[in-house]
Amino acid sequence: TPGHVDFSVEVNRSVAVLDGAVMVLDAVAGVQAQTETVWRAITKPSWNNHVSIAEDLDDASSTTPISQNQDNAVQPLSCLALVNKMDKDGSNFGRAVESIRNKLPGANPIPIQVPLFRGGSQRNTTRLGVNDKVPSNIEAVSPEALSSSTGEFVGVIDLIHMRAILWPESNQGIDNVENCVPSVVNLLRPGSHEPIHADCQVTQEALKARF
Repeated sequence: TPGHVDFSVEVNRSVAVLDGAVMVLDAVAGVQAQTETVWRAITKPSWNNHVSIAEDLDDASSTTPISQNQDNAVQPLSCLALVNKMDKDGSNFGRAVESIRNKLPGANPIPIQVPLFRGGSQRNTTRLGVNDKVPSNIEAVSPEALSSSTGEFVGVIDLIHMRAILWPESNQGIDNVENCVPSVVNLLRPGSHEPIHADCQVTQEALKARF
C-alpha cells in the first residue's frame, strides 16, 4: 500500500500534486510509525507554487523575483481519516481516534461516523418510525470510549444526516455484495433536532457525538 515504508518516495512525490488525502488506520493498532511518516509528508510545506526567477538572467543586478506565492505554497493537505478493520477482535474506535489526536502533531480528529455493534440476544425493537426500527441488542460506541469494542460490527451512525445504517445479518445467506442492501434508520424528526425516540441508546450516543 502507499503507506508502506517501501513507498516513501512515491508518497512524497504524490502529495506535491494532491488536493487532499485519505489516511487509513487499523482499528486495533491505531496510529503506527509509518502513519506518522506519511502524516509528516502530507502536512509539511510544499513549495511547488514558489517562483523565484530573475526578470533578466543576463542582468546581474536584477534579482527581484517575479512572484513569490508563499501564502499558497505552505498550505498542508486536507485529510480524511478512515478507521479500517472494525470487525477484527480488539478493535477500538475510541483509541484509534485518540491516537490521531496524541501522536499526529496538529491533528484535530472530528468523527463523522460512530460504529454500531450487535451483542447479546435481542429482546425487543425500538421503533423510530412507521417502518424504522432498531433492535435492542444494537449499541453505539462513543468516540470517547477507550474500552475495547465487543460484539459484531454491524453498521455505523451517520452523524451528518443523523441516521443509523445497519447491514443485513450474516445468517441471511447473502453471498453477493450487490444484494447486501443496508437498512437506513432516521434518528431525528424531519427538519428538527428532536429525536424520534429519546430513550433509544443509539439516538442518545448519536446526539452526544454530534452536539
